[in-house]
Amino acid sequence: MKLRAMIDEHILSQFRSRYLDLHCTTPRECYEMLLQRCPGIMEFLDLQDIASFLNVHPNTVSKIRRDITFGDR
Repeated sequence: MKLRAMIDEHILSQFRSRYLDLHCTTPRECYEMLLQRCPGIMEFLDLQDIASFLNVHPNTVSKIRRDITFGDR
């Protein structure tokens, strides 16, 4: 029972963190946090998958990637 409570608490904590990230940060900040948490994720997932995870349009992720790569205009 103790293990189950610890797992539940961890899952709830992750859910709360993700909820706050989606509502209190910009798409660029979410993208940068994702890259910090999972540095090699771009090699494994398509642009559409990352956009879906971030809850934004794929064009938005593409623009963010372009701005990071070539600098803000």
